[in-house]
Amino acid sequence: MDAVDDGAVRTMNVDLAAYARALEKELAVFKRALADPASAGQAKAAKTARRPVDELKEVETIRRAAQNGITRQMGWKPTCRGKWCYDGVCPDPEVFGVLLGLGGPPDFTLKKFKADEFMKLIGRLENPVRCAYTSVVLARRNTRLNAHALWATSCYLGRYATLYVTSSEIAMRRSNTGEFSFSGTYGKLQ
Repeated sequence: MDAVDDGAVRTMNVDLAAYARALEKELAVFKRALADPASAGQAKAAKTARRPVDELKEVETIRRAAQNGITRQMGWKPTCRGKWCYDGVCPDPEVFGVLLGLGGPPDFTLKKFKADEFMKLIGRLENPVRCAYTSVVLARRNTRLNAHALWATSCYLGRYATLYVTSSEIAMRRSNTGEFSFSGTYGKLQ
């Protein structure tokens, strides 16, 4: 055998020994868990505990994504009103509970929020748009045969408007897999 092969074998043996030590430590944790289930729950909670700063970062990310997704759907239509529906994923129920201000994980699959309460949680939902209205102008035009005909022309008038959430309640659906959706209506305030 060469010196290179001896070095590779030694490295593999060291890695194997480290892996065996890690397995022995896990086995000891499982044995303690079987002996005292209460301490095992505390150990698991301590291991999976997340810092509040990380949780707030996740909440802010989901909040911004929902706010941007909803306002992007609020586009101009001739009726100046429409429906929006935002679908998202939040696999951690604790983070979703903080997002909705529940103080814990949600225990429901469907809930309706008042629009004001929802906007306090998600942020302002409004979208400024440029409206294009078409008006028909009738004009008389002489033809070769001296008969009069009506011709229609279109005029586009650029106007600015702001679209807001107009529904009094926002429906929120959530599944156990972490998928959720918010839905409501929008339009111009009269």
